[in-house]
Amino acid sequence: MKLPVTLAEFWRHRILKAFATGRELHTCIYDIDYATWISIQELTVINLKKIIPLDSTLLDAGCGYGAVAGYLKTCAAMRTVKYTGVDLSPELIDIAKIRSPSSTFLVKDLRSTDYATDQFDFALVRSVEGMLDDNCTEIGSSEFMAEVSRIAKTVIVMEYGSVSDYKLIRK
Repeated sequence: MKLPVTLAEFWRHRILKAFATGRELHTCIYDIDYATWISIQELTVINLKKIIPLDSTLLDAGCGYGAVAGYLKTCAAMRTVKYTGVDLSPELIDIAKIRSPSSTFLVKDLRSTDYATDQFDFALVRSVEGMLDDNCTEIGSSEFMAEVSRIAKTVIVMEYGSVSDYKLIRK
């Protein structure tokens, strides 16, 4: 039985599979070699630095285990960004809190939230749209993107395979 990505059990299974096979944690999210994964994280932050001004608020929508948060902290120009990472997997959020204890991480389903309209200056959506469309039969990405667009003034959409080819959705 194929589990939809919108269930925490899907991610629990992916994490356990990565560990059981002796693979790096990032493979539960994107199954590529570690050097490429690091390159994607670095390019993401380079691009965010071009887009996000100091002291902005950033929602990392579908943050996984918080890879972006760790890289933001290493970039001096991005340390003033107020970061919030949200994911529906309690296990990934637990890992994120251990890896980046000074960042804010919450377990939330971003198809519907209690966040105010325009609560965040920016929202980062990395490869979530495609993942929902590819792995989820009960909903596509439209409900997710509608909610993220409601709670952020600008949405930054990136795909892991081409983070330099991002798009901005502004209100």
